[in-house]
Amino acid sequence: MANSTYGKVWIVDTIGIITRNPITIQTVVMFPNTAADVASLYYWDTSDTISGGVGGSDSINTDISGNDTITVDSGTKLPSTITDGSIFELVHSNGLTANLNVPMLVQTAGNNTVVVVHKIPDATKWTNEANVHYGWKTYQNRLAFHLISSAQKDQVVINFGPNGFRFPNLALETITSAGNTKIYLYVK
Repeated sequence: MANSTYGKVWIVDTIGIITRNPITIQTVVMFPNTAADVASLYYWDTSDTISGGVGGSDSINTDISGNDTITVDSGTKLPSTITDGSIFELVHSNGLTANLNVPMLVQTAGNNTVVVVHKIPDATKWTNEANVHYGWKTYQNRLAFHLISSAQKDQVVINFGPNGFRFPNLALETITSAGNTKIYLYVK
C-alpha cells in the first residue's frame, strides 16, 4: 500500500515525503508487523541550509534521469553533506522550471549522484533533462518522532494532547517492514 494523506486519518507505510506543508498531528499510532519494528519521521527547516551550490558551470553538465536521479559530470563531486535522509531541492536552472523548488527526500547519495524518493501519493517527480546547470540547497532533517514496537508487537501510541503538535512538513525516512507496518496520523 502507498501512503494515504487524505482526510483526518493519514495512513503511512512508505518511505518518502508525506507533506511539504505544515501539519498538526494530534495522535500517532503505529501498528507493527513484527517485534521491534522501527519508524522514524522527520521534518526540515528551509532556513537551515547545510549545503548549497551550483551543479554545473559552462563546462560541467548535470543530468536528471529516471525522474529521480541527478548526476553531475564525472569527476565533479556533490558535497558530502548531501546524505541519505537529507532534503534536496533544486533552486535555479537553465532548464525546466518544473524541476525547481520541490524538496525531495534523498534515498542514496554518493560521489556525483543523488537519488531521491518521491512524495506519495502525488508521486512528484523530476522531469528528465540533460546538459543542464542547476543550483541546489540541502536541508538537514530533524527528528519529529521515533517509534519502536515492543517484543510483543504492541501498538505504539503518541498523543500530543487536544491541541496537537505542529510540524512545518513531514517525511518518513525509516520504516522496517515497509508496506506491512502501518502508522496512523490523526491530523487536526
